[in-house]
Order: sequence, then structure tokens, then C-alpha cells
Amino acid sequence: MISSSKDLRSDITRFLGTHEYKLLHMHQKGGDLDEIYRVYFEEAEKEGDEDHDKNGSRKHRFSHRGT
Repeated sequence: MISSSKDLRSDITRFLGTHEYKLLHMHQKGGDLDEIYRVYFEEAEKEGDEDHDKNGSRKHRFSHRGT
């Protein structure tokens, strides 16, 4: 796996082709719509879990002020 702050796909493809390697697969993490949805729903699920107590009851996010 290669991690980079810039897009290296063309450089990698050129290097591999020049050295007669056969590129079988390349995946850019994070740009794929399925990846975006997966991350979104994982975060939503985490937030949903935090909104419920151990018994499955919804936690309230408000307070009552007595008068």
C-alpha cells in the first residue's frame, strides 16, 4: 500500500509499464462513492449508539429546570 498527499497514479503506472510490470489493480481510497457512504453510515451508527443507554432506551439531550 502506498499513502501520499498527492495523486501518484500516473507516475506509478508509468514506472511499472517502463519496467515491464503488469498492473492488475489500483484503488484510490476515499474517492469511491461506496467508501464515502460506508464511512458516513459507520459514523451515524456510532452516534446512534451513543444516544442510547445500556437498556436500549434513548438518552435525552435536554435538562429540566424546576420552577
